[in-house]
Amino acid sequence: ERTRCEEEDGNHFLRLRVTEPGKLVSLYRKLSLSTTDRALELCFRARYADIKPGEQPWYDGRIMMNFIGADGKKLPGAPAPYFRGTSPGWRAITNRFLVPEQAVALEFMPALFMARSGTLDLDDFHLTTLDAAAADAMIAGKAEATRIKAEREALIAADLALPAITPEIKVSSNTLVTV
Repeated sequence: ERTRCEEEDGNHFLRLRVTEPGKLVSLYRKLSLSTTDRALELCFRARYADIKPGEQPWYDGRIMMNFIGADGKKLPGAPAPYFRGTSPGWRAITNRFLVPEQAVALEFMPALFMARSGTLDLDDFHLTTLDAAAADAMIAGKAEATRIKAEREALIAADLALPAITPEIKVSSNTLVTV
């Protein structure tokens, strides 16, 4: 089987395994969101072995997530934690992300997304709503990052608009001639 519930030392976990290279192996859950959800935190443990990407670089192990609006259309903003190669064992992973205002649901899809090979074990999923203070801090952090990026772009544009500091150079055959 490609998707199973496994057990080791009394602990049960989800195992996804590529049995046919280039084929999708996944689970799908659609989770309803509250209108008050502004930010979420996803915590889980992952262990993976021999995950080799398929024909495209993003054909690997990942947790695909899509926000869905009231109209049923996908909204941007959900992260996609991904996995390649082999982990040294179980890893604890935490992702925090903002929820678009129009989102009413979150599609949650752990997958080996058309990978050539591999096994992905996932355990202890926790998806929690962050409080208003954490959401506000994330929004402020995103705004600050956008401001810094815009400042850097403006500095680069200003530098590029300056006249050249060094004179132009001209090469003739294998001889450098300064103009």
